[in-house]
Amino acid sequence: TLANPDLSGLTLTPGVYTVRAGTTNLSSLLGALTLDGLGNANAVWVFQMEDTLITSPCAVVNFINTGTDAGLFWNVRSSATIDVGSDFQGNILALASISLNDGASIACGSALAGTGAVTAIQNSIGIGCNGGLDVPTGGGIPTILPYVSVVPEPSTYAMLLAGIGLLVMRKRPKSS
Repeated sequence: TLANPDLSGLTLTPGVYTVRAGTTNLSSLLGALTLDGLGNANAVWVFQMEDTLITSPCAVVNFINTGTDAGLFWNVRSSATIDVGSDFQGNILALASISLNDGASIACGSALAGTGAVTAIQNSIGIGCNGGLDVPTGGGIPTILPYVSVVPEPSTYAMLLAGIGLLVMRKRPKSS
């Protein structure tokens, strides 16, 4: 259990951390939260948020000294708010809702809400860490490689079903 709910300026090694409720969990004034994998490509961090997860504008989470299979999970007992311009990392698993304010990004992770909505305003969310991190030799801050997933629009499926329906229902010419 961490005594201070503001994680800014800390460097944390892999593990499970319980974070008490606070007005902000990542303030941009105190610096970035740095997660140091200590050279372990499979490093995992789990943050048990006792109440909410709230970042200040332009908050930053960095990974160092880890690899492509690193994992970061934010288990939020209530709601999460990632504020304007924040550069966030990890999978947010909120019981209630998640708000991603204008320009906030989750470079490597996802946003999943249990009972409420995920509200996104001009945001980018990475698909996941597995295979998406390019870790420089000797450690350093990873960069995110582009990952594109093509998902057909719902109208494409509707048109396909309508076409199949027309084929099934068409009248066959009577033979003489």
